[in-house]
Amino acid sequence: MSQPAKTALREPSAPLIHIVDDDDAVQRLLTILMEKEGFRVVAHRDGLTALEQSPALQPDLVLLDVAMPGMDGITLCRHLRQLDSYRQVPILMLTGLSDDGTVAAAYAAGATDYIPKPVQPEVLRHKVSYLLHSHHIARQLRETENKLRSIVQYANDAILVLDAALHVLELNPKAEVLLGAGVVGKVIGELLDTEESLDTLLPHITQTGKVIEATVRNRDGRTALVELTSSDFYLGTHRRYVLILRNITGRKPSEKTLEAPSDLPDSLTAVPSQGRGPSEQEPETSDILDALPLGLARLNRRGQIIFVNRHLADLLGERPSRCLGTSGRRYVSRLSWEGYGPALRRFLSQRPLSSTAGEPVVLTQSVVLRKADGCFFPVILSLMPVPGRDEWLALVEDRTRHQKLEERLQRLNEEWVVAVNALSDMILLEDRAGRIRRCNRAVAEFLNRPHSTIIGQSSAALFWGATEGSLATCVQHPAAFQFPTSDRWFRMNSYWIDQARGIGTGWVHIITDITSQRRSELERGRLIRVIEQVGEAVVTFDRHGRVQFCNPAFEQLTGIRSWEAVGHSLHRLGFGPVDRAVRRDILRQLVRGKSWCGRYLARRRDGSTYPQQATISPVRDAQGQLQNVVVVCRDVTEQLRYEAIAEAVNVMENASHIFSAIRHEMGNPINSIKTALTVLRQAQPLSSEAVTTYVERCLSEIGRVEYLLRALRSFSLYETPELQAQPLLPFLERFCALVKDDLAAQGVDFQPCLASDLGWVNFDARALHQALMNLISNAVDALSSVPEPQVILTARCHRRLIVIEVRDNGPGIAPKHRDHIFKPFYTTKPQGTGLGLVIARKLLSKMRGTVELQSPPTGGCVAIVTLEALHENDA
Repeated sequence: MSQPAKTALREPSAPLIHIVDDDDAVQRLLTILMEKEGFRVVAHRDGLTALEQSPALQPDLVLLDVAMPGMDGITLCRHLRQLDSYRQVPILMLTGLSDDGTVAAAYAAGATDYIPKPVQPEVLRHKVSYLLHSHHIARQLRETENKLRSIVQYANDAILVLDAALHVLELNPKAEVLLGAGVVGKVIGELLDTEESLDTLLPHITQTGKVIEATVRNRDGRTALVELTSSDFYLGTHRRYVLILRNITGRKPSEKTLEAPSDLPDSLTAVPSQGRGPSEQEPETSDILDALPLGLARLNRRGQIIFVNRHLADLLGERPSRCLGTSGRRYVSRLSWEGYGPALRRFLSQRPLSSTAGEPVVLTQSVVLRKADGCFFPVILSLMPVPGRDEWLALVEDRTRHQKLEERLQRLNEEWVVAVNALSDMILLEDRAGRIRRCNRAVAEFLNRPHSTIIGQSSAALFWGATEGSLATCVQHPAAFQFPTSDRWFRMNSYWIDQARGIGTGWVHIITDITSQRRSELERGRLIRVIEQVGEAVVTFDRHGRVQFCNPAFEQLTGIRSWEAVGHSLHRLGFGPVDRAVRRDILRQLVRGKSWCGRYLARRRDGSTYPQQATISPVRDAQGQLQNVVVVCRDVTEQLRYEAIAEAVNVMENASHIFSAIRHEMGNPINSIKTALTVLRQAQPLSSEAVTTYVERCLSEIGRVEYLLRALRSFSLYETPELQAQPLLPFLERFCALVKDDLAAQGVDFQPCLASDLGWVNFDARALHQALMNLISNAVDALSSVPEPQVILTARCHRRLIVIEVRDNGPGIAPKHRDHIFKPFYTTKPQGTGLGLVIARKLLSKMRGTVELQSPPTGGCVAIVTLEALHENDA
């Protein structure tokens, strides 16, 4: 029967050790040793119980016995390694079996290390300490790696890793968006345009930390302006470069401003009114005393009330007649009398009952009175002797309303202090001499000094190190300035406060950190200077088509001056494509929130036309509303002329190569036929067998010529394929079903793997069938000498592309053949024509697709076909 789990919890953060051993003595020894080291311990006697309770544990180390009844330690170790909480935890096996087979089986099951029985405590402590330390370091490395990978994956900048030869090894999603897919393995110099060669420039900026600007050439033909920084690291002995590209093509400076409050509200202060002395003239009637807004009473020498006015009676909740003859002490609360009684006795012992100098002798103190219903209320009680009489006059001023106002004032003051301290702006009040009277928490944090040491100090000395003056005199440019001890930028708004406002004469300064705004302004200025200096025309306009900005290149390109363009409509200026269909296409793309890139015929101000390459991109706000449109364009007249020349040269070179190949391919069989016929004509009478041999030879060569002619016919068969939007998955399923039986008859294992979300594609079914058949045929031809030939066809979606792969396990492509495999009539097969891959590439290009061959490190060859997937609206 399994023993209940024992747990020792000394410290919540102590490592947890999971012990599994069926020997009670060994289990107790291990528990004592681990608890003595300050570890928490969970122990089990058998493997089944340990496995059942393991998912609820998060151990840092497992001590596991090998030989146990039921489930042995090696089997338990194998099962524990399948749990997420035990996948990386070190497992230390305890075994009395030291044979090589047991040790090998333990390591194969996932054990980290083993220790022989009987266990030596000192050895165990060292092993456990080492494994825990290693586990802690490994966990920190994994967390750091995951954090760094997360930062790289979700970074706003494009990040690439290059080898020493500047080939792209890795890139994050932002880089893939900027550069396009399929750039891994490419030389970075093919993707970036810089003033100098990256071979010499990259090591320099890596060493100096310099930031340069470059132009990105996307694989789709689009360009972008980026800031380029670089660093390096070594992976073993291999140097790697980390390239960071920040897209600054459409960057807009931040327009957020930090607005400080225009003024501070007046301080709410209230001065409590003190007790007022009675009139020196004794009233003739009680009506006058009843009209007073103060409580008034006369007491005899024994403290009994002999008169009370109506106001005081109302305060006490009594009828005036009920108060007469009552001791005044009755209405004073017990706690108040404990403080007021001693003061009254001292007053009576030190003061005469009357004053000969004519000055009133008054005892004024705050007390709490009790109403007739038992409620208490605060008052100010003033007691004075009545001149010429053996009586006392008591004046009572109700403090209830004043107390509520004071409490409210205190609450408002506390709320104001909390609100001011919560502001990131520095707010301080200083007197005429520049001494700080009050300040908020932001001031103390900026000065890095306790709040108590700031009050009363000179603001000029604290902020500027000056011997005299105030901030108002030290700050020469309040709109933007820096303190001597800080590299950040600030703006200061100052307000003069006079005594009439209840705060005290002096200055109120509100200091706002405008570093980000200042940097944005500098960055905006630098960006504008860069845009003004670029060779391409840049123009921005609002959602109504009115020009907001244009650079000098725009003036040179169109002949329209910037002062003539800003504020006017592009349509009125005549800027943009001449063809209305192109304009409508651009407008549709912008309405969809997409960029438009292409060429069109544009018109200058003088009426002349020219070909223009333009990229038109919408700029949206945080809510997704269209705010601006940016146009980057250039005159491509010279570029088109060079492209035409290059195309003509390329056509001539290809034609020369094709004609040479045709002459070579067809010349050999014709020469063979000619030789055979010459022998038949000039030779002596031959036997019928010899004649038959020469005739069959001629027929064979004529058949080869016919085969070449059929191949050439296939080359031009689908010159203009009929593209149609249709689902790709049914076509591929039919194709796989068609070729599977044929390949099985040839002994080739064919395995299709098609994703279910392939969607719709514009393609010609006959042309795509012919292209895939050519790729399958090439794969089968390469498997002639493979013992277990296999062809795998996969199809999946990748972003906006459909990727179809034809993979075989043949010998692959030799490096010497890789640059020639797509040349017409180039073949490595004895009976091949060298047109299969050429035809496949041609057919796919007609369907806006691509094909390439790769030899993966694992062997074999893979043909990768990409087709453009249709958008849901297009389909």
